[in-house]
Amino acid sequence: MNTYDEAHALAKAIRECDEMKRLTQAAEKIKSNADAGKMVKEYIMAQMKSDYAKLAGQETDEQEYRHLQELALLISNNSDAQEYLQAFIRWNQVAADIQKIISDAMAQGMDVLGFAKMTNWNSFFEGILDERLIKVNEPMAHHNTYGIGGNADVFVSPADKESLIAVLRKAAAEGLPVTLIGGGSNCLISDKGIRGVTICTSRIKPEMTCFETWITAYGGVGTGTVARFAQKNSLTGFEWAVGIPGTLCGAAFMNANGYGSKMRNVVEEVYAVSIDGEIDKVYGWDDLHYGESDSVFMHNGDVIYGVKLHLAMGDSEKIKAEMDDHQQSRRAKQPLEKRSAGTMYLRPPGYYVGPMIKACGLIGFAIGDAEVSTKHADFVVNNGNASCEDVLAVLHEVQRRVKEKFGVHIPLDVRMLGEGLEQER
Repeated sequence: MNTYDEAHALAKAIRECDEMKRLTQAAEKIKSNADAGKMVKEYIMAQMKSDYAKLAGQETDEQEYRHLQELALLISNNSDAQEYLQAFIRWNQVAADIQKIISDAMAQGMDVLGFAKMTNWNSFFEGILDERLIKVNEPMAHHNTYGIGGNADVFVSPADKESLIAVLRKAAAEGLPVTLIGGGSNCLISDKGIRGVTICTSRIKPEMTCFETWITAYGGVGTGTVARFAQKNSLTGFEWAVGIPGTLCGAAFMNANGYGSKMRNVVEEVYAVSIDGEIDKVYGWDDLHYGESDSVFMHNGDVIYGVKLHLAMGDSEKIKAEMDDHQQSRRAKQPLEKRSAGTMYLRPPGYYVGPMIKACGLIGFAIGDAEVSTKHADFVVNNGNASCEDVLAVLHEVQRRVKEKFGVHIPLDVRMLGEGLEQER
């Protein structure tokens, strides 16, 4: 059987799979139930509109959010509508998984397309990177704060912007998938590892300059380092970030937040290069499309290498005192003694996640070595040998139980990377 025959066989298997059959059967039912069909269509359109708004970095409209919840309640009381929606959601999950499998095969040069798998990575990056900056089959557990993740095919650490661009161009020219990681402080990496080229930007030479009330930082500068640099220059507005792990570029990427402030409040410009290394870009504030733990970079693939902050003049001693208070608060309230990826959930409008988790009796709930922290319910900690699968199982159970008790979905707030993982909310 050749590749085309296999493709047709796959298409036939998809048409005849259980998920497609259930969707077809459910669709037949709501054809004869006009009310059910109308509310399901309205719900799906409203959900798509909400998802699109999030992708664009827009705040969720409170009225639209309530309307979505009202539709969900109506559907839960209509068996035909509920059956169709469940079948539709399940089919979309299957379709997304199938598309991911196919796209991974295309990108990775799988045998089904007859391409050879890249093995001599030192030769591949010859003239671009020193061999000591290239690590083959590198355990990703060594490169994130969770201490979780399988091996990366190749893990490279460019030392400067020029090397970064050269790596991006080389990978693009060969059609290889690229995964970016900074300090690894807000990510969950697949137990199966990462295929293609993984680029660590935290090793890029750090640079910081201060001019009046502006700080510009390049490369792998830590967020806390920038906060302390601001204090030494008597600049206020970034005290809240002193205890945030990871790099400033990573903080700008995800619109990091803390103590009532966010990156969107202090970022003036972001400097990035396209994923193929061909276009150097300067993003003004209006171009960033910041949302809740979201930005344009999460959707367009551009690689951040520098950030400009606009702060205000202040009193150095008062700034230091506030930073010390924040650090003390973090040590008292967060499980910093254990490995984690920070808080794992976004707060739904009108709700607080921690109290809901506590009300569900989930404090200390564990699967394997992954546990809902007994110190801060928004954290899922690694007690030693947790796997990505363990963490996901805990996260999903928390979501399920909260949804069951309060009727609200708590979105996930962690970047998911690697083979077999799709970004979840």
